[in-house]
Amino acid sequence: MKKSLLTLTLLCMGLVMSAALPQRLSELAKRIQTATALSVSCSANGAASSLKMNRDGAYALDMGKVKVFYDGTTQWSYSEADHQVTVFKPSPAELEQSNPAAILRGLATNFNATSEADGSLRLTPRAKHTGVTEVRLRFANAKAQWPSEMVIVSGSGQLRLTAMKFYTHKTKFPTSAFQFQAPKGTEVINL
Repeated sequence: MKKSLLTLTLLCMGLVMSAALPQRLSELAKRIQTATALSVSCSANGAASSLKMNRDGAYALDMGKVKVFYDGTTQWSYSEADHQVTVFKPSPAELEQSNPAAILRGLATNFNATSEADGSLRLTPRAKHTGVTEVRLRFANAKAQWPSEMVIVSGSGQLRLTAMKFYTHKTKFPTSAFQFQAPKGTEVINL
């Protein structure tokens, strides 16, 4: 009897947790989608980093010696170490795979979620053949509205964002925040 009661209790807890899981994810996605602009400060693979994005999909990602800008049409990927900037117009499929704003906005619709033993969320893409194979979100505690850590796993490696702090803004960032002017002497590669 005690064993049956324990089993039933654990089963009910599992149902409540699994019901709360999609709700937490959809609430996070809604906060991201409804923000006029969002900025995130974090550590990306150990380097101080920042992300700025507007609701329209424009974003600027600064990971120290690597910077990526997308103004809604053109993307600039700058490597300070190589003194190179690659300029191209990404397709919608390329944006879904590489644009952190698109990944964040698509959490609830483009990924299936499971809860891990440590309380983090493991997200796997619903579509096959995406560049992202897995996203893991960890929250500081059960009541936290924003993740404190995000790991994006793709065919090209793993990006670990830690010490994440999210800020919502009531006004958009200016267009100039998402455009890049190459420093003098930078090799420009137009694709």
